[in-house]
Amino acid sequence: MSKSWQSCRVRKNANDALEYFPDNYGNIIPDFGDVGCHYDGNRTIPLFPVVMVLTALAGDNTLLIQDAIDELSLRDPNADGTRGAILLTRGTYSIAGEIQITANGIVLRGEGCGTRLVATGSPKSLIAICGSGSREQYSGSYKNVVDEFVPIGSLVVCLDNTTGLIEGDQVLLTVQATDSWLTAIGMNQIPARMGTKQWTPENYRLDFERSVVAIRGNAVELNYPIVMEIDQRFGGVTLVKCTFNNRVNFSGIESLQLEAVTEPLLANISPCVAISIDKAEYCWITSITALNFSGSAVKADHLAKNITVRDAVCINAETTSDTGRRYSFQNNGQLNLFMNLVALRGRHDYVTGAKTLGPNVFFNCTSILANSDIGPHERWSAGTLYDNVTTDYKINVQNRGNWGTGQGWTGVTQVLWNCKGLSASVESPPVSGKNYAIGFFGQRSFGRNFQEKLIGDYNALPHGEWEGLNVPGLDPWSLYLAQSVPGGNQPAPPGKKNAYAVVSRIMINLATTAASDMDLINTIAVYLVAIACKAYIEGGQVFGPGNSLLNAYLAGGHPADAPMDDYGMGEIITEVWHESYTNHHAGWKAWQQLCSQEINDSDNGGLTLIRLIGVIFDSLEISAQNAQIINSGIYTDLLARVMNDGVIDQGQS
Repeated sequence: MSKSWQSCRVRKNANDALEYFPDNYGNIIPDFGDVGCHYDGNRTIPLFPVVMVLTALAGDNTLLIQDAIDELSLRDPNADGTRGAILLTRGTYSIAGEIQITANGIVLRGEGCGTRLVATGSPKSLIAICGSGSREQYSGSYKNVVDEFVPIGSLVVCLDNTTGLIEGDQVLLTVQATDSWLTAIGMNQIPARMGTKQWTPENYRLDFERSVVAIRGNAVELNYPIVMEIDQRFGGVTLVKCTFNNRVNFSGIESLQLEAVTEPLLANISPCVAISIDKAEYCWITSITALNFSGSAVKADHLAKNITVRDAVCINAETTSDTGRRYSFQNNGQLNLFMNLVALRGRHDYVTGAKTLGPNVFFNCTSILANSDIGPHERWSAGTLYDNVTTDYKINVQNRGNWGTGQGWTGVTQVLWNCKGLSASVESPPVSGKNYAIGFFGQRSFGRNFQEKLIGDYNALPHGEWEGLNVPGLDPWSLYLAQSVPGGNQPAPPGKKNAYAVVSRIMINLATTAASDMDLINTIAVYLVAIACKAYIEGGQVFGPGNSLLNAYLAGGHPADAPMDDYGMGEIITEVWHESYTNHHAGWKAWQQLCSQEINDSDNGGLTLIRLIGVIFDSLEISAQNAQIINSGIYTDLLARVMNDGVIDQGQS
């Protein structure tokens, strides 16, 4: 068992309470523990009683579901503001339009993977939770922050006056960009190429939503911490009372399988998301599976606040790599929690967009067969925790320069805690705070500034703060849980390979329900092999030092002595996966050859699993036309081995 260690920035004391240690500017890693949906004073997602039951119809079911939602919306809410749940019983619901929830206290609930909503049209989203209107600011209530400097992590700001403010007021803490700030971070002088847009002050007004907890003289305590430095050198910061009367609250989507009809790989098809949420607060999305959407499983937009997305899986469509495609779980809102998620075949799986203001959290999230990096994507995100995020590709926090139309600095106070990937680049902007990589497993890389010689001197790089690279035993293992469940009561870490079992289970179910769709069956088989091989090779790293299967593959086209850090498993799987994608039959042969290599560690459960995969391919080629592969129960056997052979820890999924 590895020896535990603690960060120099956040440590547990003798009472298991967290203590924070500031940098030279007084900045600390902020408290992320209170994000997400709160109902009735706690973080538990409520279970609404069922008040309506629907059964799938032949043909389009859009009006069936929408009429039920609209009818429930007209009912008077209960004393606690809730209206109840609409239960969609097991069946396939074809949806040609967009289903909209625009009222408080409504839950759309299915019966798990047996309740399938299939998007047959081309809506922007299959389901949307969205209110109306916008934030309204109280005229005459503007206050100036008078502190010369407020460090990250602080809950208190001093104002020029507190007249008219009371505890509980909703406020906006506004940081207005200035030319001096843009010059300091270099974003009004981005090296130009075709389409590059320099950042301008009028486009960077950052409105952090907060509420007043206490007032002591002219000092105001807020409910969430500061996540980027307030520095009067770069212009003033204001606080103003606000309200948002038509925001949807306490509504949710639960236990559904959402599917999109596969489209050709055309760049002009607008990205479609399974669930979009905006102009909403204290809402939730739980236990959903999204299949074949070109955009996202869940997209929380800029006016989505205190949203919880948990226990969800996104299996992305085959699309081009155009803007907005395969952003599996995208958060552009504030104070949101994304946890216990799995993404397969995505690009930017756990991602924030422009001007995403925190704190926000991605916790216990896994990417499989990722095609691009995880992290803040463009134009400044402030205050995001990536906690126990695992990918077979990269996690990056950097200055993206003139990529896109001038994506530039992706953010500040971006914290990687106990994450794992092929590599990570974590840089800090010149001002406004730091970014952190604490307990990262993988290769440390250097971002675009260095790679493209925008900064040629290694010592001049805007390094983030790194600690414990490839050192196991970080304590607490989850910063989010330690902050949200104080006092040392956080649960033990989940099984390391749960995500593979989760995706395998979903695909097995999908194969069972679509036995006549041979293209789909073939694709599922290729994925299961990729997942199995990944599980085997990672299992070899965990349970034994030898991995002659990997060495045999490397010897076939890569240096046999290449260390894993230099040629990672994600690269190998992605390479073979693309071969399978181009030609299924050739892909099968490639995998069979890989699986038939003679290896020494024959007692490893992964070997049995790999050879079983070869049998699956043989069965596909011989008998898939009459779906004997499904009837034979071999998929069930595969899942049993995945869950029980020691390659994948079962744990909670």
